[in-house]
Amino acid sequence: MHNSTSDINKEFSELTVSDQKIMKIAPLSYGQKRLSFIYNLKPDNSAYNISRALRLKGDLNIEVLTKSLNEIVRRHDSLRTSFQEINGEDAQIVSHFKGFQIPFQDLSSLTNDQIENAVNHAIEEERNTTFILTEGDLFRFKLYKIHQHDFLFIITIHHIITDGWSMRIFYNELSTLYNAYSSGENSPLEELTFQYTDFAKLQKQSFGNKKQKLQLEYWKQKLKDSPELHQLPTDYLRPNEQTFEGERVCFEMDKLISENIKNICEESGSTVYMVLLTAYSILLSRYSNSPDIIIGSPIASRNQLEIEPLIGFFVNSIPLRILISEDITFKELLLKVRATVFEAFGNQDATFDQIVEEVQPSRSLSHSPIIQLIFAYHNLPDVNLNLSGVTAEFIPTDEISTDNDLEIHLNQNPKGISGYFVYNKALFHKVRIEKMAEHFINILKNISTVNQKVDDINLLSEEEKHYILYDLNSSLIDYPKNKSVCDLFEEQVSKTPNSDAVVYKNSKISYKELNDRANQLAYFLKEKGAEKEIVIALMLHRSIEMMVGLYGILKSGCAYIPIDPEYPQERINYMLENSNAKILITDDELKKRVSNSQIEIININESKIFENETHNQSKDFSKDIAYLIYTSGSTGTPKGIMVEHRNVVNFITGVTNKIPFESGKTILSLTTISFDIFVLETFLSLSKGLRVVMGSSEEQTDPTRMAEVIQKYNVEMLQFTPSRLKMILDSGKGKEILGNIKELMVGGEAFPLELLKDLKKIYLGRIFNMYGPTETTVWSSIKELTNEESITLGEPIANTQIYILDKNNEIKPLGVQGELCIGGDGVARGYWKLDELNKDKFINNPFVEGGRVYKTGDLAIRKYDGALEFVGRMDDQVKIRGYRIELSEIELVLLNHENIDDAAVVVKKDSNNNKILCAYYLSASDLFADELREFLLKKLPGYMVPGYFIRLEKMPMTSNGKVDKKAFPEFSREKLSLTNNYEEPKNTSEKTIIDIWKEILNLQSVGVNDNFFDVGGHSLLIAKLTHLIKVRTGIELDDMDIFRYPTIRLISNNFFKQVEEDKKISSSINTGESKKILLNKILGNRKK
Repeated sequence: MHNSTSDINKEFSELTVSDQKIMKIAPLSYGQKRLSFIYNLKPDNSAYNISRALRLKGDLNIEVLTKSLNEIVRRHDSLRTSFQEINGEDAQIVSHFKGFQIPFQDLSSLTNDQIENAVNHAIEEERNTTFILTEGDLFRFKLYKIHQHDFLFIITIHHIITDGWSMRIFYNELSTLYNAYSSGENSPLEELTFQYTDFAKLQKQSFGNKKQKLQLEYWKQKLKDSPELHQLPTDYLRPNEQTFEGERVCFEMDKLISENIKNICEESGSTVYMVLLTAYSILLSRYSNSPDIIIGSPIASRNQLEIEPLIGFFVNSIPLRILISEDITFKELLLKVRATVFEAFGNQDATFDQIVEEVQPSRSLSHSPIIQLIFAYHNLPDVNLNLSGVTAEFIPTDEISTDNDLEIHLNQNPKGISGYFVYNKALFHKVRIEKMAEHFINILKNISTVNQKVDDINLLSEEEKHYILYDLNSSLIDYPKNKSVCDLFEEQVSKTPNSDAVVYKNSKISYKELNDRANQLAYFLKEKGAEKEIVIALMLHRSIEMMVGLYGILKSGCAYIPIDPEYPQERINYMLENSNAKILITDDELKKRVSNSQIEIININESKIFENETHNQSKDFSKDIAYLIYTSGSTGTPKGIMVEHRNVVNFITGVTNKIPFESGKTILSLTTISFDIFVLETFLSLSKGLRVVMGSSEEQTDPTRMAEVIQKYNVEMLQFTPSRLKMILDSGKGKEILGNIKELMVGGEAFPLELLKDLKKIYLGRIFNMYGPTETTVWSSIKELTNEESITLGEPIANTQIYILDKNNEIKPLGVQGELCIGGDGVARGYWKLDELNKDKFINNPFVEGGRVYKTGDLAIRKYDGALEFVGRMDDQVKIRGYRIELSEIELVLLNHENIDDAAVVVKKDSNNNKILCAYYLSASDLFADELREFLLKKLPGYMVPGYFIRLEKMPMTSNGKVDKKAFPEFSREKLSLTNNYEEPKNTSEKTIIDIWKEILNLQSVGVNDNFFDVGGHSLLIAKLTHLIKVRTGIELDDMDIFRYPTIRLISNNFFKQVEEDKKISSSINTGESKKILLNKILGNRKK
């Protein structure tokens, strides 16, 4: 058996075959290994075709052109190379030269339209027609006659034998040879004494020398803990397997910008390359919200004199890791970039593929390792064909292949600087890239001095900024700023005094009765010392008395604190003590739960309360606190939020301007008093003349009871959290509950698209997506989804501004993720007794004088059409192994599984303190973890697939009806069902593969559920792995199969079906037979 390429070369030197076509055999260069590996993954991928089309006009001599092309192919071994696998080792095989003719087609008899179609078809066909690397002839030249003295010439060469520099050599040699032959002269080009195969052999020989070890150690340290995937926002979900269809967006910089770049260079002592690279890194950092950027920079890698004239694949990409620290100036960043570039160029002998092998990043079929973003600067003059008597012109095309996510190419020319982006069409929309081009130019335009802070350099033009800040926030509406919640209610009482206001079970109260009883309570509270801004707590079960209590507190000029009787005792005690509440309104049953002896307790059922006067009192407290509501705090203790009357009045104006809350309608209130959306169901509804049906605790949770009360009272309006809505749909009572509902409002947490689709199957009424935090008064934006196919947050309600800001509170460009911040008249006064937190979360509005903004902690994107798209919570965005992951994205995919009823994903830590993704799900029965992984891998990259799946009987919920992720059971192996814990092989085939893994990965222990890439495997070992599996088991796997099935158990389940347990594959044959097989293998696979 052959052990190395040197053995192969030795045997071939001994072969004597009269019709031998083989000239030489050599190993692949590192760059060729990568392209060969990619080819084996996707043989039908044309992304690595380098195809150029030229229009040749003039007296073209086809015979001379053919002779010139033949001479180029004869001179360069690389153009006569094929690629074979020999005993598990890749080799490049150079054939002796044989002449060829250029395929020629005459189109001149066609009409102009037919010619145009034929030309476009020919160019596209050449670009998309793949080569077969094992067969050689990895070039195509085609010539089409369009008219007399007018030709189309298409050149297509596979990237594995050429690169950008090589194409310049090709054009120059073709020009030189054509002109010499046209004049009857011989070739003036010197014979090549050094070929690409010699370069590949030298590269292999240098492997492991001291210099290379030092350089690889540099890269290992430089890239330590670096992001494995950029965080640029994409317009489409990243495909599970990388695609290569790209498009070009061109741009030009005017003279003023070119002059500004020149001035920066002079002021900083830097080159144009450095300035442009620094600007590009700022652009990427702003778009990705990341200070840690890796940019690939292609270099020619021709640092030896003898390889300068060769055609071949020499180009190397070096990863430039640029860290942009806070408060850094442009000059400081420029100096950092320059130092990074100099260091990188000093270690460029380590090829990118060697770096990948050394660094061992996590591997994914969805993207290239380490580098996905490219910066290329070209300061060489444009190359062209200079053929005697012929004018040559390249035909431009925006359709282009790319193996990167995004590339920028910049050209220095006498007119200034021009450039173009190449983007992957599977990830980005053209509009985004056009905007990026504008913003890149704006960065260079807006650098006024090198000492300018990087954070102060504007991406946006003034026109774009005005559109985002003001045009998209044109929500100004007049409303009664000087009125209180009580004023609005009393106005409605005067209109419909005898109408039912609140219904609870078999009791009801009219508007006048509710107002009278609330006034009586207000007088009673004032006698107890109630006055403006004093806080009064209310703890009552759902009832008419609860509404009397709330309005009574408000009418007294005080603020109420809603306390849910179901709260734990410790939380009740904390709220009463922290709020400094002087009075608690409750009843005889619940007062037993109060241990605070300092607070005065009022029993809502005391008869003397309702002996007071019933008339309305004069009041002026629109700027006073209406309620102090407590929400969960990140420190583990709840925090109180002070909401003023005018906040609520603006909220009522804004919501009723978008949703028809009409007098005489009925709304069902299902929300707990402690959740602020209760305000919509009660205070808003009662200010507009609706009947409020107060749902009991049973009607809140039991779909049957809920349906009964809705039908009994002919309820027309409902407000649900998505979690409660899903519970309703899953119960099978959806049609019964929603059949009579005209307006359904959904909010309080993210609204999954699948839930909207399920809802529309049974519900024909209007659907509204409600968004807003408690700190900006219930809801701040509304979007009607009745006729929508996607979910957005909609427009801000009255007198509300919504901004997407960066960490410096600067506006983000359209399409770029940032923190959703809310300004306007709904912004609450702040947190109760939390001054430091108020400074962080409630800030002065940087865009509206005298205004305030609340920083929500939510991530969102303002799309190019102005729509708002919710992304998730900032604290839900996690980073694992260098990847930034949105947990909600994984949850949405899991919910698409036919057997999963609900799902949530959280980050846990294993016994080694490593972060792991853990999925909790509801289903009728346990699901196999392998099945769930395979399902997710079809839609998500591997790094987003949870390591563990835990089935629950039910999702833990907060009292507000949201999923309580903090209540999930802690990670422990005994809770795992059918997970990927260590497991022994179950058959001989699995045992064989375990032995192979141990051998090539140098491991002592391997389990059938270990992931090949997690235990040290990488792409350069895959060929060896698949070869050994074939030799020892008889099963033939593609390279891509290892990505699809990275565990031994998955390989076994998918490939080993009827393999005989005792099957043995001989791994040795006699030496004479070896020579015949080797020769037949190489010659038999080639074109005859």
